[in-house]
Amino acid sequence: MAPGIVAEGVDHDILLRAMDENLWAFWRDYGRAPGAELHEEPDLRWFASGVPLAVFNGVPYARLAEDRVGPALVRAQAVANRRGVPVMWWVGPSTRPADLPARLEQHGLSLARTMVGMAADLAALDRSAASVPGFRIERVGDAELQRLWALTLGEAFGFTEAAARALAELEPRLCGADYARNTRYVGFLADRPVATSAFVPAAGLAGIYAVSTVSDARGRGVGAAMTVAPLLEAHAHGCRVGILQSTAGDIRS
Repeated sequence: MAPGIVAEGVDHDILLRAMDENLWAFWRDYGRAPGAELHEEPDLRWFASGVPLAVFNGVPYARLAEDRVGPALVRAQAVANRRGVPVMWWVGPSTRPADLPARLEQHGLSLARTMVGMAADLAALDRSAASVPGFRIERVGDAELQRLWALTLGEAFGFTEAAARALAELEPRLCGADYARNTRYVGFLADRPVATSAFVPAAGLAGIYAVSTVSDARGRGVGAAMTVAPLLEAHAHGCRVGILQSTAGDIRS
């Protein structure tokens, strides 16, 4: 992930490591759900939620020694086979060994998408982007809104019916102190749910994830509002740097 413009004095390498930690803080919650699996060691972290989409069963963190690569690949594939779900590996500047992408392809995996990590000084945000006429943003605080968040995300990204249903069943089962800090938001146009985002305060950063807008509500600034509003709130509470992972592809890839 390549950072963009950040607050003055923020070290590049420290920022990259913090972005990895923030990413893990979002996805780790899915491995803590009832019936899910979570593996967290200093050199390897993975989770398997059971939702039948690769992005919800993955390996976001690998810092492997040479002799650990083979066993890690075998174990991840065994989990995928046992649970009947696809698995996604995240690779970036901090991934080790450096040739892990090539090894994954040799193991039969293929590139799903290229993600670009962006970081910004929150003091420089355009506050006007958080305001869209006729649009309101609601913080998710109960099971009903958790399900609505999942269903809206699924509609916006074109999840299969099975995947959307599985996520809607899973979200209300996520709990714990970390999940409570990782706030989800639903955006409404004329009382219709049309957008989602999630805010993760971890590793000293304000991370924004799951930004989505249903197709017929796009082009109105809704996505920008779902991104900027939580970041403005984070800045008001003292956070200096916000991050976002943008992808050129579709979350289904």
